[in-house]
Amino acid sequence: MSIALIIVNYGTGALVLSHLPQIRAEMAAFPGSRLFIVDNASPNGDGALVEKETAAFDDVTVIAAPRNGGFSYGNNLGFREALNGEFSHVYLLNPDAYPLQGCLKTLITFLDVRSKVGAVGSRLEGEDGTVQTSAFRFSTIASEFEGTTWTGVFRKLLNRYVVAPPPRGEAHTTDWLCGASILFRRDVIERLGPMDEHYFLYYEEVDYQRAVWDAGFEIWYEPAARAVHLVGQSTDMKDGKQRAGLIPSYWYDSRLYYFTKNHGRLYALGADMAWIGGKAVRAVRWLVTGKGLGPTLAEVRGIFSARRRRRVT
Repeated sequence: MSIALIIVNYGTGALVLSHLPQIRAEMAAFPGSRLFIVDNASPNGDGALVEKETAAFDDVTVIAAPRNGGFSYGNNLGFREALNGEFSHVYLLNPDAYPLQGCLKTLITFLDVRSKVGAVGSRLEGEDGTVQTSAFRFSTIASEFEGTTWTGVFRKLLNRYVVAPPPRGEAHTTDWLCGASILFRRDVIERLGPMDEHYFLYYEEVDYQRAVWDAGFEIWYEPAARAVHLVGQSTDMKDGKQRAGLIPSYWYDSRLYYFTKNHGRLYALGADMAWIGGKAVRAVRWLVTGKGLGPTLAEVRGIFSARRRRRVT
């Protein structure tokens, strides 16, 4: 039994290198395992640094991508190498995350005794041990409204639609997991094929895990397996949020593509209207408290801009 670990790097080489001791220590429990670091054409020689610093390790391979094609693109390069080998499992790990002692063994054991489970994710926590939400529900029109109001009354009324429920202390099924630390069976990857490269960043792991469910497999969260996640160190956003106006355009594009692909254009339009409606509720609260409308207007423009870009392409 061996594992193909995949990390997609873009400008976070120093972070990846700092986590190598913990990662390789976990790999050692499964002889024949290999870490594939996919460098998505990082700027400033970052990829070359990673390749130089790992050259002496016989269990690490650096894949130099010719371009920065996004998270799906990078993982697909890793998938290709993993499926060319004799690995039994594929483990996706963020460059800003690393497994704690026994994490991989716990995840492997969990999959081995549950044949219907196609993927399992670990508990994620900060360096101080604070537990992070990493098991989520699929987004709906109701959740798009609730998630943008930032209002307690709507959270209570629409509680069963909340995308990010509080972390639980026991193993349980979940719609999807944060892609920072998630283990797949090899045969699941073989059956599903590559990730959808229409996504540049965000929503690709949600889309892929929806396909896991559609293929007849289950997805579980196992908090007995633990990994540290330095939230937001490898992306433009932290906890899915960022100061208004700085949310990258590809987040809006990925969101629109996800809803359109999985639910159809009419549902995607409903999701947009619910999202804007929630922002309107929040804007009224902010006006009353004197916070102003600047951030909300910038975010609404992002939604409409994504629709314009989609029509053009």
